Amino acid sequence: MRARLTLALAAVLASGGAAGAQPVSKDGASASAGARFHLITLDPGHFHASLVQKYMYPDVDSTVRVYAPAGDDLQQHLARIDAFNTRAESPTKWKETVYTGADYFERMLADKPPVGSVVVIAGNNARKTEYILRSVQSGLNVLGDKPMVRTAADLVQLRKAFDVARAKGVLLYDIMTERHEITNTLQRELANRAAVFGTLVKGTPENPGIRMESIHYLYKNVNGTPLRRPEWFFDVKQEGEGLQDVGTHLIDLVQWEAFPDQPLRESDVTVLSSRRWATPVTPAQYKTVTGADSFPSYLKGDVRNGALQYFSNGDVVYRIRGVNVRVQATWDFEAPKGSGDQHHSVLRGTKATLEIRQGAPEKWKPTLYVRRDASVPAADFERALRAAVASLQATYPGVEVQPSGDEWQLVVPTKYDIGHEQHFAQVTNDYLSYLRAGKLPAWEVPNMLVKYATLAKAYELSHSARAAAGGWVRDAGSLAWASGDGFVWRFTFDKARGGKPFFEPVTVAAGPSLTNFKPADHPWHYGLWFSWKYINHVNYWEEDRTSGQAAGATQWSAPQIDARPDGSATIRMQLTYAQPTGEVDLTESRRLEISAPDASGAYTIDWTMRFTAGKDGAVLDRTPMPGEPNGAVNGGYAGLSVRLAASPLAVAFTTSEGPVTEFVRDRARPNAVAAGASFTLDGQPVGAIAILSDSSNTAGEAPWYMINSPAPADFRFMCAAILAPAVRTIPAGGTMDLRYRVAVRRAPWTPSDLSAALTRWVDGSRSASR
Repeated sequence: MRARLTLALAAVLASGGAAGAQPVSKDGASASAGARFHLITLDPGHFHASLVQKYMYPDVDSTVRVYAPAGDDLQQHLARIDAFNTRAESPTKWKETVYTGADYFERMLADKPPVGSVVVIAGNNARKTEYILRSVQSGLNVLGDKPMVRTAADLVQLRKAFDVARAKGVLLYDIMTERHEITNTLQRELANRAAVFGTLVKGTPENPGIRMESIHYLYKNVNGTPLRRPEWFFDVKQEGEGLQDVGTHLIDLVQWEAFPDQPLRESDVTVLSSRRWATPVTPAQYKTVTGADSFPSYLKGDVRNGALQYFSNGDVVYRIRGVNVRVQATWDFEAPKGSGDQHHSVLRGTKATLEIRQGAPEKWKPTLYVRRDASVPAADFERALRAAVASLQATYPGVEVQPSGDEWQLVVPTKYDIGHEQHFAQVTNDYLSYLRAGKLPAWEVPNMLVKYATLAKAYELSHSARAAAGGWVRDAGSLAWASGDGFVWRFTFDKARGGKPFFEPVTVAAGPSLTNFKPADHPWHYGLWFSWKYINHVNYWEEDRTSGQAAGATQWSAPQIDARPDGSATIRMQLTYAQPTGEVDLTESRRLEISAPDASGAYTIDWTMRFTAGKDGAVLDRTPMPGEPNGAVNGGYAGLSVRLAASPLAVAFTTSEGPVTEFVRDRARPNAVAAGASFTLDGQPVGAIAILSDSSNTAGEAPWYMINSPAPADFRFMCAAILAPAVRTIPAGGTMDLRYRVAVRRAPWTPSDLSAALTRWVDGSRSASR
């Protein structure tokens, strides 16, 4: 059924309808008198507003009043409701009565809706706290999407709203869908079974007792249709920043899982640090998700280097009842093929660690793992865990546990995997049960206030002078040195984000990135990274565009990280290169030494790698070079590589032997001990990156493989082509060492500067070895 007011009728109501008159639907049906609850949708700018109506509810009126400004937000909302009403399976029967006058909010408050009315608020967050406060002041229940506040100023109004709601006898509640994700539920259950979990580890700010992280994506499908985001979504003054938005769920889960059914106080929380940083959105990406050809005027101030700096990312470290917590919310543009938004959660107990992972090994499904503490005997732990899971089966039939390497994995039947959109109906049903009871659980209101007070304090700290200074940003899969509102560099070792460990971005003083991450033409290009081409005739370089997997698997264990207060760091990693059969071709010990940025923003990244061949030895090969049998124009590449930033940055290549100006079919293969790429924007230098090669790497030859394809290809690439002179062989159990320095600075590289930088590195290494 498709029934709603036409805009023409809405205009009649705006101009001549009596205040307080009940809107009527397009087919003339008025609100059913027997319904106990009545939905009102206010300014539905976010698709979450429609998801509340994905299903019908037994005692909820099928006629829904909608008050909103006319425009795309409203039309998209009504189109989604129409889609629910006309779907083949279990169609809904909503009748939308729409008022679109300029005074839509005042009209909603004046219309005196029936007792039991619930205002659903999910849209532009600029006025959300005002909407909430004035709605409860008018005696209306409110079911609000997150976030209820964006800033500390909003928190003042929210506190008042809860006071008014209590006095008026109405219920104010936020939509916390993630409590209904089965792995979060099971994590909460096991965290509160002392025989398995023990007690919560307090941890430290650097190694907290609880970590919650999420990655969301700007481009996605909703109800099978590509999501069109409103332009205001990209204005953090209206939408709110990433931590204050998505981070609401994460802080809610911390409280809900670690302190179940316990009222908290704001004095239980101390916020220690918080940072914010931007996701660059290109004009083409912006058009893809909004349909707009250019950035609106209110976003022009956030455009740098041709891209919108969308401050959708945030990190906060805080202490709650003595337990150290780190929460991080980040946004990228598009998810890897077959995946979607991702959640990572770690609760550390004295007997076990409970970890939810959602990467490629889990086929992008959230999966709960239980890892025994070494202090607990294995047999005792298995008995306790199996007993706990057996007790869960009374509530969650079919849930089982099985060993997974050195961990245990919770096996959850597919019937519980209902998807994010279905959780809105579950939250709505919870809320309706509270309305029937006439009250919320005693802990809900104080804990909502604690949650939003924590976010408001994080907002203040992330905008403070302390945050503007350099500092570390860490999560389970990356380490970054931040300056102001951005990253100087970020090293990522999360396998869900890439098939190899990589640096991205690489910048000078958090300026424009000098690297390009996973471009559409080569999504296995990871900014600054190392990869072999072929090992024993198996391809380790290219990755399948759908699965993201290469034929040969580059694997690694969690790195050892020493991050020092001055911004320098040492990262040690063990890597394995394995064939599809699992047979190991090669192992690697890698050490990365990152220097602290100097006053000009310059720093270095030293790569030291030792490769050890497997039992059959290792043949390191590449695409044949031009002039060789079966030679190709793109032959020779493998090793330490950088995919360089695209336009609008202009680039110039040089080596220690001189500028590189001659490219044959956009390729160049100079021979030199060092090579660099220097970038300018509007004629001004913005950064330069160089790779210096130790003389032992190539026995006197230092070949490079460079690509400089102009727009529209915009393909810029530089590789220390270690195999260009010849294929290499490492005998079984034999080793090969490689050493490089990556040098980053603002000033363009010249041949003499590159030679001097190499000399300083070599001399410094000799001094350190004495």
